[in-house]
Amino acid sequence: MVMTVNSGATAYATGAQFVVIFDWRPFAQLASDTDVPLASSSALQSSTILADWLQIAAGDIEMAATVGARYDPADLAKLVVAPITNSGWSLISMNAALAAAGMFGRRLEGLPDFIVKKIEEADAKLMALEEGTGIFGFAETQQAGLTTEYRETPADVARRNLPSYIARRCFGTRANRLEPPD
Repeated sequence: MVMTVNSGATAYATGAQFVVIFDWRPFAQLASDTDVPLASSSALQSSTILADWLQIAAGDIEMAATVGARYDPADLAKLVVAPITNSGWSLISMNAALAAAGMFGRRLEGLPDFIVKKIEEADAKLMALEEGTGIFGFAETQQAGLTTEYRETPADVARRNLPSYIARRCFGTRANRLEPPD
């Protein structure tokens, strides 16, 4: 069986959006393969290293968001085109945080506390996307809701007062009359 690729070809955040979320100066050294940091914010924005890490992070987001065909990468791309929506900025921020972590990891440097916090927030959002408890701002996913499981209790059976409950002495104790285990 031949698999069909269903993945975007670009990151959900641009270099310009990355420097809005993070100060460019710490990343100027991380994006340079010499002992000389990149000279400016615009040099970082056009860095292929930053672009690659943004795309790697976008792949991580797609792996979480496309579980169960909840989202399509083309849908996610719609969030980050002008005018950028609130959900779009959340996606951009998540993409930037994951890329920032990758850039620090590339140098095997310890992560600063502010990066750790951003990564933890991004990871929590990814987990919520994967579990279906967090969604992006699409009407279809908002209307779909979240499936939940409901366990019938003995009080529910008594409240219905069906013939099998009324004549319970004839039928014996049924499983739906017992308290559910915790």
